Amino acid sequence: MPGRQLIRAALWAARAMRRRGGPRAALPRRGRALGAAVLLVASLALPALGAPAPAAGAPITVTGDHVQYDTSTGDFTADGHVKATQADQTITADHLTGNVNTGMVRAEGHVVLTQAGQVATGNTLVYNYRTRTGNMETVTSKYGPWNLTGRSLETARGQGVGYNTSVTPCDPRHPAFLVKSKRVVVIPDDHLTAYQSTLYVYGVPVAYLPVYTASLRRQQRNRGSGPTVGYTNFDGLFIEWNQWFPVGDAQDQFRIRYSEASPTPITAENTLTQRMADHVWTLHLGRQEFYDINGNLANVDRNSLDVVWDAHDIPGVPASYQFEAHYGDYDEISTGVHTTRAAGILTVSSKTFQLTKSLSGAISAYYRYDVYGTGQEREIFSTQAAVSQPLNAVSSATLSYNLLAISGVNPPQFVTNGGPFSPFSFDSQSPANSVTLTYSYYPSKGLFNSGTVNFQYGFDSRQFASTATVNLQVSPTILFTTSATYNYTQSQVTEVDYGLSGTCDCLQLGVLYRTFPNSPSNNTWYITLGINTLPGASTQFQLGGGGLNTTIR
Repeated sequence: MPGRQLIRAALWAARAMRRRGGPRAALPRRGRALGAAVLLVASLALPALGAPAPAAGAPITVTGDHVQYDTSTGDFTADGHVKATQADQTITADHLTGNVNTGMVRAEGHVVLTQAGQVATGNTLVYNYRTRTGNMETVTSKYGPWNLTGRSLETARGQGVGYNTSVTPCDPRHPAFLVKSKRVVVIPDDHLTAYQSTLYVYGVPVAYLPVYTASLRRQQRNRGSGPTVGYTNFDGLFIEWNQWFPVGDAQDQFRIRYSEASPTPITAENTLTQRMADHVWTLHLGRQEFYDINGNLANVDRNSLDVVWDAHDIPGVPASYQFEAHYGDYDEISTGVHTTRAAGILTVSSKTFQLTKSLSGAISAYYRYDVYGTGQEREIFSTQAAVSQPLNAVSSATLSYNLLAISGVNPPQFVTNGGPFSPFSFDSQSPANSVTLTYSYYPSKGLFNSGTVNFQYGFDSRQFASTATVNLQVSPTILFTTSATYNYTQSQVTEVDYGLSGTCDCLQLGVLYRTFPNSPSNNTWYITLGINTLPGASTQFQLGGGGLNTTIR
């Protein structure tokens, strides 16, 4: 029934009750209780716990097996299969009482509150829709990937506060990862913060956490807190803890690691990021471990500031440009090189354009200028162009061209066969001039998850090589990946990689074995075991001629 008809029906019901000679009238059972139900349409507003208030004047309907309303006091009572609905939020209960004048309502018995994907259940709910404050007792709630259970949950000023609560992203019936806290503050669709907490792993208390924070934003749910155990050739066996928390409008990520084989057993890093009007700045302090542009694992102590501006369209041209600026002090652990680096990067990218009905293309280019504290300088110009053709519903072919040119200044003490113009190994690049043909196959079902084969020829190196990659979905939570590179010019296999990743509830395992048939001494294991704070995600090893990338999917 449209809103105006509901309001007219409500006024008609009120006049009818007055004509019957009593300010308080009991309504018939459910099937004929519509008059009293819609009488509350224009008055009640029941925001979900911790949720933003709905639009002013949004209608609500209240139904039940038996509903009573007192026109003189504004009191109402609903019993049996009670349901109060406003916009996208609903309260169901065995019993509901309230007053349309004060805005106070009370729900009892099997209370369920649902709003925009947030669900809370409890024994009782007391709520004032005018002040948007309330309390639910013996509560179980869900915020994004997190399950919260506790003694009580209060709501005020767009946030929820839980007391004596437990939070877990795992199955709450048998969680691998559980945080028990005295108090938890939830900002819906933003973050939750737990205070005076104890971390449990499979029921065993392993750490006391004064403050524990996790993101509820969809684009930042991989920003969470939790432990990881792993093994690399760099660190040997390592244990680390990641902690994420908001700092005003900024986001902060802190990590501390213990590595048994490292010369510096205990290291830490802190990354502070904030989005401003049209750019994002990041302040990085401490040791960072990452895969460099050549696919090699690197450890670098860095104190740096990075600023990335948003891309802007170029007027009159189907393309956009973007600018980045970086400055910092870097200490590369493997080489012992320690100096400053300043960099500016300009990137220009075209939009995807159609060459024919099914053939599409894109072009991009970037210019980079680096200055190092050693006196070295370099300029890099790179351009990439690609055309892609779908072959059928599950396969496609792409032809791409890549050009990278480097020039610069090396002081005499740094010249080595012309030099790379960079003192660091992690950002060293070599000139490139190559063309690549790639075939991709990606069926939607079955064991064969996806596969690629590429053929690459380097005009400068005069090397012709091919890389094949196969991803096998062994089960919904286990992915096996293998990749092999063959150099036709040298008539030999240069690299073979094997990767396995899996997730069981919140437990995540990733294993990679990288082999070099011609130099077995360089074979490398990478093993990671962690508590995954983003349910449903898994570590996927993407192997190819360009190196290794580890991603969350």
